[in-house]
Amino acid sequence: MAGKQFSVEKFMGTLEPVSDSDTQWIAVERITDNPLNFYPRPTNEALGHLMESIQANGLLEPPTVVRDGEQYRLISGHSRMEAVRLLHSQAPEDTRWASVLCRILPPMSREQEASAVIEANRQRVKSPALLSQEAEKLTDLYIQRKKNGEELPGRIRDRVAEALQVSATKLANLSAIKNGIKVPGILRHWEQGDIPEAAALEIARMDQEAQYRLLDWMIDKGRCYTIHGVRMFRTIWIGCLHDCPDHGGLCPNAETMYRAHFRGGCWWDCAGCCRSCLKRDTCPQSCCKPVQSSGDDPSPEKISKNPRADDPAPKSGPDWKPLDREHWPAERQLVLLTAENSLGEQTYVAAWCVGSPDNRYPFEEAEYGTELDEPANGTYDGYWWMPLQEKGANHD
Repeated sequence: MAGKQFSVEKFMGTLEPVSDSDTQWIAVERITDNPLNFYPRPTNEALGHLMESIQANGLLEPPTVVRDGEQYRLISGHSRMEAVRLLHSQAPEDTRWASVLCRILPPMSREQEASAVIEANRQRVKSPALLSQEAEKLTDLYIQRKKNGEELPGRIRDRVAEALQVSATKLANLSAIKNGIKVPGILRHWEQGDIPEAAALEIARMDQEAQYRLLDWMIDKGRCYTIHGVRMFRTIWIGCLHDCPDHGGLCPNAETMYRAHFRGGCWWDCAGCCRSCLKRDTCPQSCCKPVQSSGDDPSPEKISKNPRADDPAPKSGPDWKPLDREHWPAERQLVLLTAENSLGEQTYVAAWCVGSPDNRYPFEEAEYGTELDEPANGTYDGYWWMPLQEKGANHD
């Protein structure tokens, strides 16, 4: 990966002045793994591909080692050396695998050596959890090296970010995730790479009780930890009852209410509990339906209606405008879009206008920042819109 290879010369600049590094052929038996290496072993499949590559092309990047008495201890190249050892064991008569050309670093302290092991792995494809582990270890090592009297200019966090080739902001986010996720079951998914960084950051902002409820919710629903799913739970957790008086636990009707009444970052005509809602007798999403006496025919007034049947039609409201060329919203304007779906119900979504009527995707969903799909019929006939007041960040 260009720009991310381990530079011996650059790393040597962090050490006390010593003799230059050397390069020589070393017998495979004299090269040992480094106990400070905490990176996972490659899978058998990946190791097989690496062996095939080395057989075809040789070792394109020499391993880096440090002297250890009569032996040499690896700094970088643990996977490559494992592949070479296997090739040597399979064909001991093949002299190509009997020795390896290595770069030899001068002696260094334990902290310097551990730092070198991490910096030598910057080209590795890593999960965010592994990157977080690297950053934590490297930070501790740099702090200890400074205490030992080394001159390491600049801030520690900036130095760690430069060594790992990531931004300081990303390191701060990873640290917040590592310190914020308190539930072992969720933490395990994060370490296995099952949770995207954005979703993990949302989870880290929840308190411990909410995280445990999130874990139960994900298991019960059979969900993956997507940013959409985590944000849905967080909204439900904040807006709905945690202990339903009828069922106990988190409101079992919460997701149904969320899908029907949460739009544009806020709840619309929903009290968060059907028992305390004035529209519970007419709302199809209500879990508190009126009880009909046996033998009585329900009167028209008691028949459940569309949740928005009593709302004014969009075109009758003073702020609603048809979504056509004449009334098209301004670019980067935050709007609420509405249209009637195939069931005759009004659907709503908050979005940013990012294009003209001639663009294929002229709107971007405000909550998730994703492009809105174009209408099924290819046109916006029958769509209406009204401006929304932006809150918080400036999007100019």
